[in-house]
Formats: sequence, C-alpha cells, structure tokens
Amino acid sequence: EAMVLHTSTILEEVSPRKPAQEKVEEKEEKQQAEHVEACLRSLNLEPEVEAKVETAPWKTEAMDDQMDGDVDGLILRQLRGKPGSISFEERDHEFEFRSYATVGMPDSITTCGVVYYEVELLYIQGHSQFGFATSEFKVDTSGCDEDGAGDDDKSWVVDGSRRRRWHNGEKMWGCSWTMGDVIGVAANVDLGKIAVSKNGDWFSGQLGVVFWSEKIKAGVYACLSAKESRFRVNLDGDTHGSFRHGPPLEEVWNREAVGAKHLDLMTALGDYASTLMQQGRYSAAEPVTKERFEISRNILGAQHPDTLTALGDYASTLLSLGRKIEAELLQRERLEICRDVFGAEHPDML
Repeated sequence: EAMVLHTSTILEEVSPRKPAQEKVEEKEEKQQAEHVEACLRSLNLEPEVEAKVETAPWKTEAMDDQMDGDVDGLILRQLRGKPGSISFEERDHEFEFRSYATVGMPDSITTCGVVYYEVELLYIQGHSQFGFATSEFKVDTSGCDEDGAGDDDKSWVVDGSRRRRWHNGEKMWGCSWTMGDVIGVAANVDLGKIAVSKNGDWFSGQLGVVFWSEKIKAGVYACLSAKESRFRVNLDGDTHGSFRHGPPLEEVWNREAVGAKHLDLMTALGDYASTLMQQGRYSAAEPVTKERFEISRNILGAQHPDTLTALGDYASTLLSLGRKIEAELLQRERLEICRDVFGAEHPDML
C-alpha cells in the first residue's frame, strides 16, 4: 500500500505539547516534506502530481518509458533501484542495467502449472540474478532500498556471475555463466520448485532444480536483479519470438540437481569450522574443515574456486595443529591447481 506524505497537511494536535517538543516535531516534519519533494523531483514530477503517486507508488506516466519494458502486454517493471538506472530497447527486447536495480512482472503472477522465461547474456561487467518473486516482494524505486531479488524470503534467484543462489541471503551454487549464454528459469508452482538451465542443459552439475519452498506454491512472477549488465529477455516464447531452448521436461522436476542438497551443508560446515577456529578449538575444527573440502571436491570439482578455498582452510587448520608437513603438502597441491587454472600471472597467484 502506498503511503503519500502531503507537504501541505496540517496534523491535528491530540495532546498538549511543550514548545521544545513542537520545535523538534516541526523540524522533523519539514525534513520529511523536503525529502518527499526531492524524491518527486528525482522522478521528474511536481508536487501537484502526488495523486498519481498515491494511485501507483512505483509507476507513473512520466516513468513508463524509463522503467518498463512493455511489449505486447507483457511488462517488466522496475521494482527496486534508483529511477533512470535501467534502459529498455523495445525492438530487440533488451535491458541495460547501469546501476543495481530489480525488474519483475507483479501483474502477471502464475498460480498453477509451470512458468518459464529465457535470458540471453549480452554484456556482464557487474553481476546478474534471475528467478522469481511472490506478490509480497517489496517494491521501492526511491533508491533507498539497496537490496535486490533474493535478499529477502519473498524471492529466489541464481547468480552465475558470483556462483551463488539467493533466498533470504546467499548460498554457494556450483554454476557460472558468461556472455553469450542463454539462461532458462522455470518455476513449477504446483510442486513448489524452481529450476535453472544453461544453453538448454538442465542436468549438468548444479543445474536443474535449485529451490524448493511451500511459498512458491502461492504463486510467483519473473524477477531479475542486475548491475552493469545487458541482456535480452524472452518472457513467453511467442510475442518475443521463439524460445532458444524451451521449458524443462517432466523428468527435470523429478530429479534433484546433483549436489544441490549439499549446498546448505557446505555453508553450515564452513560457518561451524570458522566458529571453532575462533575459539581455538583446532582439533574439533579439523574434521569439519576436512569434510567441507571433500564434499566440495566431490560436488563442485577440484578446480572450483570454492573447493580451492576449502582446501586452503583445511591446510590452515592442520598448520594450527602443528601438522606442518601435511599442511605444506595441501598448500602445494592448492598452488599447483591455481597455477593450472589461473596461470602464473593471475592476481590470485600473488
């Protein structure tokens, strides 16, 4: 619900106030009014059009071209971020995110069956997150809310730029993407699941089903957050042209993505080991760091950055226990893998 502050409103006094209290409240009211006026100016609006803002707090006629990608009735609206942070090219259905912002289709909530869309990555300098949100996802385009999709418990997104999946915070995800990739994102509302593909592949590594939640069954809509990125969005495979790959087959929903159920475990093991190390309980931390490393190596592979981090943590734990020879061997193994993966001149090798 929109809350609109009218700068000319006089609040009725309900109880006597002291002069000092009145001055403080008058100052606060003045600051609030100035903030409202500043927000209106940033939207290229004047105070007299507050009625429009009250009717649609995050969308006005003056903001349509700047904020929305309206193509034959399918609209991706800006939901979070500063006004003017996104541009839309209608002919090619392309979005360019200059600063961090979120778009979505809150007017097109799917309450049953499967909903699917594709994103073709054209340019990635920052990061990009694709997924879904519920009707309770907070809308705020004042620029005051810096969170994006996946930062709360009302949305679910994957982030191949940073190898993370987001729902009420970040967790490890063993997939990555780059320019030219086509990412497919699907939600099976009946089952309460969200699945992800890369270039039509639903089965490799951590691809496939990545989220399970009863909240998804209430209905979701497409939701994307990005920064310093440009991509082409196909929302329905019809008005935006045919899908490059298409929605998942039934077997995708019946199969758990390899190792997906271990992601939370690896995060929990890392947090637990860190706590034990801070307490100086190195003997207790040793089997925990070892287990985390072995799970990461088996699930993500020996060359994955998260596995290399886990290997380094395990070696550090052994060193703290005085097991110097074992620690040296592990660090040497880590160094050789990093040299092969990144090259001798890579900054991470310093």
